Amino acid sequence: MPHWRTAISKDEPYLHWWDVEGHTPCKVTVTAVRMVEEKNRDGESVTMLVLDLKGAKKPLGLRVTNATIMEKLTGEEDYEKWVGATPTIRIAMCSDDKCIRLDVPPGTKLSKNIPKFKYID
Repeated sequence: MPHWRTAISKDEPYLHWWDVEGHTPCKVTVTAVRMVEEKNRDGESVTMLVLDLKGAKKPLGLRVTNATIMEKLTGEEDYEKWVGATPTIRIAMCSDDKCIRLDVPPGTKLSKNIPKFKYID
């Protein structure tokens, strides 16, 4: 049975954990990376990276944690060079809520500023 959020969140512009629940881990291919202006919870304008994914109905918006993971996975700081990368999407627990995280292979060193999370899929 689908999660209730799928019924009320069809118009959400970006991929959320409930969109991929039951289908993760899932390897995806990045077809484009773009910058968009969005409003944060305080109504302030913020810039966000967005990954368009092959075959996906919605793009994946990246905040600092997933963008840092993409940099580590690709070895590239230049986000335009992330096109063609094939990260794996997973569901994790982040601050007591479910979220989408890109898979961090064992042995990958992340900054100590990246919060700890646990995959639950």
